[in-house]
Amino acid sequence: NKQFPFTVMSFGDLTFLPENFEYIAALSSIKLTPELASYEIRKVELFKHPIIIDVKLDNKNLSDIPVSFTISRDDANTFETSISTNKTGVAELVLNTDQLAGSGDYIVDTRIDVAQLLAVDPMSDFINTILIEYPLQSHQIKLNVLAPTIFVNSVESSFGQPLGINILAPSVKNSLIELDYKFVDGPDEADYVIHIESSTREGQANQYAYFAYLDATVSMIRTDTGKEIYKNSLTSIKGAGANFDLASAKAYEKAKTTIGSDLSYQLEFGK
Repeated sequence: NKQFPFTVMSFGDLTFLPENFEYIAALSSIKLTPELASYEIRKVELFKHPIIIDVKLDNKNLSDIPVSFTISRDDANTFETSISTNKTGVAELVLNTDQLAGSGDYIVDTRIDVAQLLAVDPMSDFINTILIEYPLQSHQIKLNVLAPTIFVNSVESSFGQPLGINILAPSVKNSLIELDYKFVDGPDEADYVIHIESSTREGQANQYAYFAYLDATVSMIRTDTGKEIYKNSLTSIKGAGANFDLASAKAYEKAKTTIGSDLSYQLEFGK
């Protein structure tokens, strides 16, 4: 663990060899076999579908061999790591949303991490010489990440009568589209279901204005577990107008901004 000037040390005829040097001449023969050539995975189930690579030499499983996984999108790398093979010669990359920011198509490049295998500087001339003399086998795996799907069930009313056009539901949808969610027409094909219930009631009235108050609840449930992951209740959101209908509309305008921003914030930062 001490550092000495190279010139003061005498090594005789000894030649220093890198760690795992016995693999150098066999690098081109190490076979990497992906479990699948392509994956299509729902974003909410990434962890259930790891990228699996089998590593063998002369048909024998190789343990403790570092495999490099590089995830790219539109020719730009988004994530890179190295994972060593287990006792059965398998390297397994468990996917998550930190590696894959959004839905869409990705490429996963896999190859032996020679620098880590030999414990040398990846930018060294030695590594470049090795890779030229013993080119590595590599694979490109296609990965299609599907956006999480949401069904919105909204019951919105004003003074006991259903609204002709919902106001809160479109606001919620607009907020979540920016967070990479996709909306579907039924709960059976949805990863999440959002329930909205809202109504307004008459308040005071005078010669200057009419007032209405809105009460609403919003909840979001994950369909595969039935777990409620979000709930918010709004009470007595006040709206004012020249009549009760306009006052009700004002109350809904206030509520839609609050509900949309709160839901999107909790989903993005409240995990």
